[in-house]
Amino acid sequence: DLVERIRSESVRAILAASYFSAAKVDAIAERTGIRAVRVPLGPMSGGPEDYFALVDLWIDGLAEAFR
Repeated sequence: DLVERIRSESVRAILAASYFSAAKVDAIAERTGIRAVRVPLGPMSGGPEDYFALVDLWIDGLAEAFR
């Protein structure tokens, strides 16, 4: 159902939290031709350290997917 909906609604990217299976997210992206953007759900050690950096990471990932 998800693949059909992505195609029917002309979705161009999928934003997925990094705790989801990368293989499943990639499989959806491959089957539909969209870009997969995986991001952490919250600030973390070795990654974005605060909420603003986290949101910047999300936006940068999406902007790259739509280029």
